[in-house]
Amino acid sequence: MNPYKKWSFLFFSILAVVFSLIASSVYIIDPLQMFRKMKYEPFYDFNERHITPGIIKQYDFNAVLLGTSMMQNSKPSQVDKLYNVKAVKLSFPAATILEQEFVFKHAAEKQPLKLVIFSIDSISFSNDKESLGDEFPHHLYNLNHTNIYKYFFDFYLLKKMRKINFLSIYNGRKYEYNFDKVGYWGDSKVYSKISLFDSYHSPVFKNLEFKPDLIKNVSKNLEYIFEPMIKKNPNTEFLVFFPPYSILYWARYSKSGHLKDQLTFKANIYNSLKKYKNVKLFDFQIEKSITHNFNNYCDIMHYSPKINEYIIENLKNEKYLINEGNIQNLLNALKDQAVSFEKQHLPSIIRKEYEDA
Repeated sequence: MNPYKKWSFLFFSILAVVFSLIASSVYIIDPLQMFRKMKYEPFYDFNERHITPGIIKQYDFNAVLLGTSMMQNSKPSQVDKLYNVKAVKLSFPAATILEQEFVFKHAAEKQPLKLVIFSIDSISFSNDKESLGDEFPHHLYNLNHTNIYKYFFDFYLLKKMRKINFLSIYNGRKYEYNFDKVGYWGDSKVYSKISLFDSYHSPVFKNLEFKPDLIKNVSKNLEYIFEPMIKKNPNTEFLVFFPPYSILYWARYSKSGHLKDQLTFKANIYNSLKKYKNVKLFDFQIEKSITHNFNNYCDIMHYSPKINEYIIENLKNEKYLINEGNIQNLLNALKDQAVSFEKQHLPSIIRKEYEDA
């Protein structure tokens, strides 16, 4: 064998061994629970879109928490106690309705669902895409010989695996996977007036301005995605709620002149869902004790975990239930609050005169 062939053979042999070791490590540790439940100390610091498929595959449940980051600090354990169910959290940041429908479908196919708690955001319904993006981990829902390499050689996953205490499998302890911790970020933020007001100037939230095709996209997504979820699952109870964004969120829309479209979005949701007997719709958005208490927020949208607990508790007692007799009053009250705050307080916030706001 000439030297070139010898070194080529050696190089590719080493490469094959390295790849085999990597693939074997991922298979054995199985950080996303594709093949088995975690036997070591649970590790939750993964992209929530990647965690969800393993939860659906490996665990028994009959209730799910769906939605965006507004749902992530909610606790399935609280839902379990209030509703006598076994709940898991399948929500993730900026989830589109298409993504949520995909996740729901796979969860419902795994086992019959008694209860779905669903946070509803206009941003989720504003997307005009007709297919899931490339960033969505389709392969994790259907691993096979043609795509399993994506799991074994995911660079993001390999970096995260370094933090896993997989040797804890040998310490004799039995670990339970805590669904409350999945996607939970509530203790990593500061909830204060300063955090809230500063976020008003953040580029992240400046990008939340009105989308011209909002109403058209909402109607399409309601008709072709959200309503079929409900129609096809008449034995599943859906508790759907509008989350209590801070009053600054609504004042921003009032200032931009697009508050009417947000109110139309809410009205359309109600009118589409009111005919379904297995749906209850709730509105927390005019509760001033929440939305006007600036220390509840880390930015103009996201509230502290204690508000998540309050929401789950009050879904049960139906204090904020929407019906034909109160829907218009709720919309009018939100409009009045937004316009009033925009006129009286927003100018000082824009100038960062926080003490007087």
